[in-house]
Amino acid sequence: MRAPMLLPFLLLLSVACRDSTLLGPEQHRPPISTSTASSQIAATDFSEYPAGQQPANWTRRWTAGGTVSWTVQRDSSGAFAGHSKLVMQVAAGQGATRALSWDQVGQRSHVRVHTRLRMAAVTDRLVGLVVLGGGTAGKEDGYAWVVEKSSTFTGLRLWRIKGGQNQTALRSHAMSLSANTFYQLVLEKRADTLRAKVWADGAAEPTWQVETTDTLLKSGWAGFGSYSPGTVEFDFLRAYDPTVQRPPVPAQAPDTLPPGLYNESNIRRNSACITGPVLKDIIVLAFRPGTPQEQRQAAVDLVQGEVIGGLRPTDLEGQYFIRIEDDGTGERLCQAIGQLEALPQVLLATWEVFVQTFYRRPDDGGNWKPDTWQLNSTAVAEGDKWGLEAIAAPLAWGCETGSSAVAVAVVDEGFQNVSDLLANIAEPWRGDIGKYMRNDHGTNVASVLGAGGNNGGGITGAMWEVDLRPYDIRVVTADSVVYGRIDARMITNKVRRAVAEGARIINLSHGIDWRALNRTPHPDSARHHRLVRDFHTSLRNTLALFDSQQRPFVVLAAGNDAVDAYWAGFPNVESDFPDHTIVVGASTLARGLRSSSNRGTTVLAPGEAVGALDGAGNPDTVSGTSVAA
Repeated sequence: MRAPMLLPFLLLLSVACRDSTLLGPEQHRPPISTSTASSQIAATDFSEYPAGQQPANWTRRWTAGGTVSWTVQRDSSGAFAGHSKLVMQVAAGQGATRALSWDQVGQRSHVRVHTRLRMAAVTDRLVGLVVLGGGTAGKEDGYAWVVEKSSTFTGLRLWRIKGGQNQTALRSHAMSLSANTFYQLVLEKRADTLRAKVWADGAAEPTWQVETTDTLLKSGWAGFGSYSPGTVEFDFLRAYDPTVQRPPVPAQAPDTLPPGLYNESNIRRNSACITGPVLKDIIVLAFRPGTPQEQRQAAVDLVQGEVIGGLRPTDLEGQYFIRIEDDGTGERLCQAIGQLEALPQVLLATWEVFVQTFYRRPDDGGNWKPDTWQLNSTAVAEGDKWGLEAIAAPLAWGCETGSSAVAVAVVDEGFQNVSDLLANIAEPWRGDIGKYMRNDHGTNVASVLGAGGNNGGGITGAMWEVDLRPYDIRVVTADSVVYGRIDARMITNKVRRAVAEGARIINLSHGIDWRALNRTPHPDSARHHRLVRDFHTSLRNTLALFDSQQRPFVVLAAGNDAVDAYWAGFPNVESDFPDHTIVVGASTLARGLRSSSNRGTTVLAPGEAVGALDGAGNPDTVSGTSVAA
């Protein structure tokens, strides 16, 4: 028989539930370059701060005196049109060592910082990046990547400052510098290694231009530094931990989503700027056709995001699912979406919004309460409800919970008078209930399939509503019950009756029980093969009585003898009626084949410690291929 597949198995439910403008050399928000593979600590383009004042959670360092301002501004025209920037202005004659650090980056031993800036005029030691900063005025510490222009040198120099007066030029990179031109600067300290680079917008990003080792400074803050008077506009600052690697943004959207994405724990009902259920830390992002990878990377890095999946129709650009850190209110998600919407390479940035509830968690008895249902099918590890959770039943119930128009027969033995089942069993089909009392097997199986759902008691069946029809194979008439051995014809007679009375689906959990016969089937035993053929032929001939329109769909349990399902007899009809039958084996909590389950089945379904009702109507757990089917 075919190799089994472990699949979500809700056979009985009907489930149906889902002109390019690119950045030029002088445009806003460039690619992030070498920082792409590192874990981002923080990033800002200053749009979250009010204009006209120093940004909050930034701290002035070193020289407190002198006329210097750090102010967020928004321009209505020019390169920063519609965007924010941080402007540093140092008045003439006010040269002093000063800095502005970003508190969100914190004190770090390993850090990489990246900025984009423009100078109104190029002057010596006008501006630079600082890492491992510390000390006070006159006793400054830090590593600085600084713009310099003198009669003998123009370019950037890497400095170590210790105690203010001890200033050592570690490395230099000569290059021409022009006013009113955007440059990108990157400075990194990782372990004992310092390295840096600089390039003008529109030029290809270089490899590291300077690199050296230094062990004097151990940790500190990061931010901007300055000495000379002048005006500098900063486009953004991004900080990374170079010791933590993160996969780069792919050049096209992925076509997978991670398991558990839509768990209840990931959903916020009302966020700071949107009403209704959304994924609390997810942005759905689409780029304009033709956007290169580095600009996709720049957008994701701008909001400190990470690609966790996506959707990619074959004829469209596709959508990235970006995860950002949740702030508990949704405000940060709103701000990040606004930042992305402002980028020219972004076509769409939005929430993952649900117009209506996309799952249902019923309210039943005991442990079957709404707040106990697990929505992540791959994370289910225990509990009475694990079988339904593992097949993602709450998600299916968001579309359909069953219907009393679907006639489902359970051909079994031992149906007891249980209120949670009677809700779905109409009076004409109650004749076999309570007649055979020596076991509750039929009650167990029928409750997994069709116990009334969301009614405040009992358990939850896969179908909350169904035209459930129990046929007890031991009940011959209202006054005649068979207590001895069951043969194939007793079973198939009930199947024939169920079909004749309109059943469209039949659950059949009986077959040859070799353990009850106190033996193991032997491949060389003609008598054993005759028994298999008897069961097979009896069910095959019964189903053959009905044409394809009337013939039901039969769900067959594989059996529990740890042998090939062939030896259970009835499963062999799958080859006779492949469109009308399926054979189900039992899986474990670990998603493997249960040791007692027969093998060679079409599909596996939860069959270990599955929640069911006993004959008194109490919640219980049952194992075997019967409850799997």
